[in-house]
Amino acid sequence: MKKTRFLLAAMLLVTMFTFTGCGSQNDRNNDAIPDEQQNQTMQQDADDTREDADDVGDDIKDGIDDAADDVKDAVDGDDDNRDENHENKDKNQNDVKQ
Repeated sequence: MKKTRFLLAAMLLVTMFTFTGCGSQNDRNNDAIPDEQQNQTMQQDADDTREDADDVGDDIKDGIDDAADDVKDAVDGDDDNRDENHENKDKNQNDVKQ
């Protein structure tokens, strides 16, 4: 059991040292885009995402308010649109009969 653990640990260490040894010795930053421009772009993306999240939050809040108003109107019987819809339906039925 100890030999198996030792063998696995040795293989893990050899693998780790192999992959870390394959890195580049070049310390220069060869990015095509300067760091300042990358930072500005990232900040702009973060601001856009924050604004989008605020808009979604406002839309959800408005939807909840509308749903609450609709339920209240249905319970109270204060649905103004219902009266208009019935008048239009009656008018349409009268037009079809004539």
